[in-house]
Formats: sequence, structure tokens, C-alpha cells
Amino acid sequence: MQTAPAGWPGWLRDINAAAGLTPLEVGSRFEWQTQGLSIISTVTEVDPGVRIVWEGPAEGILAVHTWALTVMDAAVIVRTEESCAGPTVEANVPATQAALDAFFRGWLEDLKKGAERRIIGDPH
Repeated sequence: MQTAPAGWPGWLRDINAAAGLTPLEVGSRFEWQTQGLSIISTVTEVDPGVRIVWEGPAEGILAVHTWALTVMDAAVIVRTEESCAGPTVEANVPATQAALDAFFRGWLEDLKKGAERRIIGDPH
């Protein structure tokens, strides 16, 4: 799910379109659209099942995004963080932070729902 960007619009509420290589590997690029932004991201680090890092510019923002996965018993703990820089961010740091928090909260909720559906075999 998480490593196949072309499928993101099918389970992520805020992703309007996405296309890219599968599987993700260092140097691969993928394009995606969200909340009026068109983003081309480049994968900079992959440790399968443990960590994925990508970066990309959008509308005067350079973002670096990290996904860290930790297997614990029968569960996977997902941690995510993003650093952003650029004039768009600097113009209103509190608003940018609030928007990112809401966006990734939704992404994590959708990821959890999708993973649970796969575990129990519910296609919806």
C-alpha cells in the first residue's frame, strides 16, 4: 500500500492522483497531487520494512519525508515526520505546521484502515 504510489488515490482521502515506480527504491521518482499541489518526489533512502525517505519540491517548499516502521508483536508501529523549508513555509510557520499535522493524521488514519481491511480480508 504505502510503497505503491499509483494506488494511493484508492485509499488515501487527500491524494487526488499519483503515478510512479513500484517498488520504491533509492533514486526512483513518483508524482502525486494533493490539496492543489503537484509534487515530484525522489526516494533518497529505503530500508525495506523499516524506513522510507523521500523528498520533493512543491510551490516554493522543499519537503523531506520519513516513514519509520517498527514491528511489535502482531502490530506495526508507524512513525512519520516531515521537514519543510522555503519562503512559503517561512511566511506562516504555524499555519504550515497545522496543515501538515492534519494532512498526515489523515494519512495515518487511512493507512491504518487500509491495513486492517487487508488483514481481515474486507475489500472495502
